[in-house]
Amino acid sequence: MPKTYSVRFDSKLAVPMRDGTKLYADVFRPVGAGKYPVLLQRTPYDRTDASMRMYFLDSIDAAKKGYAVVIQDVRGRYASEGEFHTFINEQNDGYDTIEWAAKQPWSNGKVGMFGGSYVGATQWLAASQVPPSLKGIAPVVTASDYHEGWTYQGGALVHAFNVNWTYSLTAGNWDNLRRRYGVGKRQFNKLIKSIDDMGPALKHLPLNTNPDFQGEVAKYYNAWMEHPEFDSYWKKVAIEEYHSKINVPALNIGGWFDIFLG
Repeated sequence: MPKTYSVRFDSKLAVPMRDGTKLYADVFRPVGAGKYPVLLQRTPYDRTDASMRMYFLDSIDAAKKGYAVVIQDVRGRYASEGEFHTFINEQNDGYDTIEWAAKQPWSNGKVGMFGGSYVGATQWLAASQVPPSLKGIAPVVTASDYHEGWTYQGGALVHAFNVNWTYSLTAGNWDNLRRRYGVGKRQFNKLIKSIDDMGPALKHLPLNTNPDFQGEVAKYYNAWMEHPEFDSYWKKVAIEEYHSKINVPALNIGGWFDIFLG
């Protein structure tokens, strides 16, 4: 009969990045002394959300079975410091987080990653930097090229997806917007209303002048339109550019209606 452990939960642990920025993580792990393999999920969707703790992996169940589960807010999201810009920071931040996890007293030095969509991207982007302690990844419904098949399709901007995703990211947490960018309740309610009725935003022209995505709130949205071609902006984070370097085992999971396999 496999051993079952009692579970310890540590909330909002600071994980320092190489530039001094602190990203925050929750940890579920067995109680008491011991060193355990680590399962890491890096998310922009709130590490405290029940879906992050249970959807792809039941964190408590995994800890009972002898794993340390680390769930982290990526840079600029929810509790974590810094500015969120899609994809750009996930390579170095992923590397630094993996090596931090490997060095913790409750870790056996072996780290695996899991999760889907953008949380799959955080896995591949970390793997592209070949962190020595990363031993496996399990990305679900994600992409290997964030230009073609994610932001653009056949050279055309995937406008509806980009607008919808940006509203979801910006309106995901008012406290985050208030603290980080000074967004007031009225502006936040306008973001929520735009999610409920996206028609005006989809019809707005020029595309890069949507008033909800100006300034610091969603700088990445306009960057996507400033780089319509597969240039250095996209090439730096294109996983296919790193295939010759990446040697970590990967369990890739897609689906019949996988939006990134268009």
